[in-house]
Amino acid sequence: MRRALAFLVAVSSFALLAGACRFDRSYRDVTISTAGACTVGEKRCNAEHVEECARMDGGTGWIVRDDCAAKSLICAPGIYVCASCRPADKGCKGADV
Repeated sequence: MRRALAFLVAVSSFALLAGACRFDRSYRDVTISTAGACTVGEKRCNAEHVEECARMDGGTGWIVRDDCAAKSLICAPGIYVCASCRPADKGCKGADV
């Protein structure tokens, strides 16, 4: 009798825990930086990330569009792309990156 009761408790606990685990539709695999308001479509370099301003609940915010550091590159200011050097630096040829 005790085994049956222990088994019933274990199965019930597992069913409750399994039922509580589900995909959260509000989760997005996008890094969001909410520091300051911005104009939708505006781009910037933030550390070694290319960020773009997008509409969000309650206003606007910055979304990481490209992680330059993960590619061993830098964010080129002004043109907002991942590049091997900053435009106009000695290692670059003019604006060519």
